[in-house]
Amino acid sequence: MLDGAIYDGWEVSHPSVGQRSYLYPLAPIRVGTAAVESLTGYISRLAAAHAVQTGALILHELRARIPCTKGVSAGRASKNLSQSSFYVDVHSLNGVGTRVRAWVSQLEQLTCVPRLDLLTVLPWANTISCVHLLRTRRVWCPSCYGAEVGSMQPPYERLLWGFQVVTACPVHRRPLESVCPSCGQTQYVLSSRSLPGCCSRCYHWLGRAGESASVDPELTEPIAVAEMVGALLAASPTLPAEFGLDLLRENVRGIMWGAGGYK
Repeated sequence: MLDGAIYDGWEVSHPSVGQRSYLYPLAPIRVGTAAVESLTGYISRLAAAHAVQTGALILHELRARIPCTKGVSAGRASKNLSQSSFYVDVHSLNGVGTRVRAWVSQLEQLTCVPRLDLLTVLPWANTISCVHLLRTRRVWCPSCYGAEVGSMQPPYERLLWGFQVVTACPVHRRPLESVCPSCGQTQYVLSSRSLPGCCSRCYHWLGRAGESASVDPELTEPIAVAEMVGALLAASPTLPAEFGLDLLRENVRGIMWGAGGYK
């Protein structure tokens, strides 16, 4: 027979459950640094996190949700999901404009990951021109990828590599490469077969161990340019909301006056 002991009541509290995301809440890599990940690279890593090809994620989950920004279909999701034409200018997703904002907004909603605009040039949209800003073909630094998959940091695509003006790696001080050493072909910045660190055509690993033995004197200027672009990318998270061309000019004037200019 049970005794008649009286026990204190339990105080049951509901656990705090965060917002559920439709897609895996993949954290971007190296935000706030010169080596920040690109948005197109993030998409290919997101596909790998779901164990599907990049093209499958784009076609079945992303493009069907992105409204058109131009033409008679503006504001509505596109019904023409042609793959070939999409990848020709997909590099522009790392840049500026209403199309980029639409992709960033949709990815933020699906993953519940904030500030994916920092994987693009959007923070600088009011200060720079997008004309000849980004290259249409993929480039990379073999040393940044490393000798093989399985290092502490997963392979990923740097936003820095997408700028036409950047032709050298400021970390390993070597030229960026654009041709797969296995199949000898170039690649789109993002394709239906994209896999971080691998050729999207033959899946050959593009990384190599070690750094350049010596720095070519002709790379001095390209490395300096890459470092300056990297500094801008690293500053993106700190830009004020009102940052624009007028504020940039004001800051430049202040720097010049402080250095003894404009006399």
